[in-house]
Amino acid sequence: MKRKPKTKLGFALEDRLLAIVKKTIPSSLALKHCAVVSSFLKFPIGMIVPDLVIIAEAENSCRRTVDRRVPSLFECAVVAEILKHGPRESGQITKHFYIRATRLDQAVLRLKRFGLLTTNTDGALVARKRDFPSSVKIISIEAKLRRWKEAIQQAKTYFQFSNKSYVALPKAMIEINDKIKRACRAEGIGLIAVNSTRAEILFNGKSVKPMTAERVWLIRKTSALKGVRRIPLNKQNAYKTPVTATKRLKA
Repeated sequence: MKRKPKTKLGFALEDRLLAIVKKTIPSSLALKHCAVVSSFLKFPIGMIVPDLVIIAEAENSCRRTVDRRVPSLFECAVVAEILKHGPRESGQITKHFYIRATRLDQAVLRLKRFGLLTTNTDGALVARKRDFPSSVKIISIEAKLRRWKEAIQQAKTYFQFSNKSYVALPKAMIEINDKIKRACRAEGIGLIAVNSTRAEILFNGKSVKPMTAERVWLIRKTSALKGVRRIPLNKQNAYKTPVTATKRLKA
């Protein structure tokens, strides 16, 4: 019995598909109020490594200085807890994380040195919200040639730190398999079709507002990268081609 020939996808490697996505999608996803759009390939966030992470920021969230100190993931978890629930007493945090007071004291000391935490008049810990504004939008993309089910499962994990998550697949694959669109919609994942020259967003997924250690760490880490400065672009050029961290470093 003859085996059915595989569908020609137009790509030999996932990296080629991903390169087309990176070239065309960030500017498509950027909103008009965004002042800076940065993209990062294969950027590890804890144990998760999205193929592409896009960070878009509004003009009023941009900072003109760069602090390159990055807290640990646990310290970011402390910041995220306070950002979610407001000022917290030390006892509440130790109880939440099931940790000793000495460990929290060390984390708080470092976070205060970084300028991310302060103590209010009641003795409760307060996070500096301006460093993690809600106007910062994080979008993650998982790219695959054929394994679309795996791509969707991976894209779901990106909601830990992303506002939106997408899978990018060859257009030829999507056209012959209706299950892909149904599965993406069921999970709230956006879908991107890619051919040999360009990528197209077929539909967007759900939008969430996570506040987790991974999100805090990612925002802090990307702002700490050498040469990445959050300086507003010209308002007349809101859709300026995104500048990647790599390009900024070479500049």
